[in-house]
Amino acid sequence: MGIDDIHDFPCEDLRTINQLWLNYSNGKFGFSVQKEIYESLGGTRKYGQQVSEKFGDRVGWRKGGKWLEYTELTFNIVAPKAHFPFYSLSLVVRLYFGFSPTLAQRLVSCKI
Repeated sequence: MGIDDIHDFPCEDLRTINQLWLNYSNGKFGFSVQKEIYESLGGTRKYGQQVSEKFGDRVGWRKGGKWLEYTELTFNIVAPKAHFPFYSLSLVVRLYFGFSPTLAQRLVSCKI
């Protein structure tokens, strides 16, 4: 699945995935939690490196100004708020790491 596929991802499925993350993390993880943080940092549909880096810092995907490797993520409930779900187009080359403006727009259009 690539960035372009997000436009066609069914809203009902996004809502279901989001709700499962919210329910099983007591509201700590989920697309809607990430969207709220992303927008609070000034994130829009247009990619902005500064906002993306601030977002990565806030959700624990960056430390010391560097993106963490997949194996360095925290895979349990003590992870920072909005740490999951996690998405990367490339784990080797960081074309886009984590929450994308395209996903943010799809969540808005799906009313998530």
